[in-house]
Amino acid sequence: MKGKIRIGIYFIPVFVALIMAAAGQMAPFLRTPTFSEIHPERNGTSPESLSTATFEIAGISCYGTSKTLAKWVFALPGILGVTTYSSNREVKIRYDSSKISADEIVMAIEKDVELGGKKSRPFEISRYRETDTSAWVDLRKKNITEVDEL
Repeated sequence: MKGKIRIGIYFIPVFVALIMAAAGQMAPFLRTPTFSEIHPERNGTSPESLSTATFEIAGISCYGTSKTLAKWVFALPGILGVTTYSSNREVKIRYDSSKISADEIVMAIEKDVELGGKKSRPFEISRYRETDTSAWVDLRKKNITEVDEL
């Protein structure tokens, strides 16, 4: 006669909790961009002028808003690639620093558009950094917009 396998009443909830905790710990390593586009035909950039800026942008919520932002950014000279992550509102932009600066990218992203006779700003940058090792530049502190001073 075969023996019966008995599972305690707490086994399944504990097992599920462990799996969820492991997934939560692995998520940052496995995140997928919402939108990513690279323009290799624009790649005549020297390695020393190639830069990647990281922006934290309010208004990035889905593929559609990510695509709209990328369209605005690719209209600028020297932009090589855009990658967005809507989960944490992060946008990485590869650009040629000899043709455009991070401050010019900020001004292009934070432009006003007119919808139905009203002006609105779909994207607002909270902070950005010009390289992965540079310090974050906060643009919004205590509801004061500092981007207009750039």
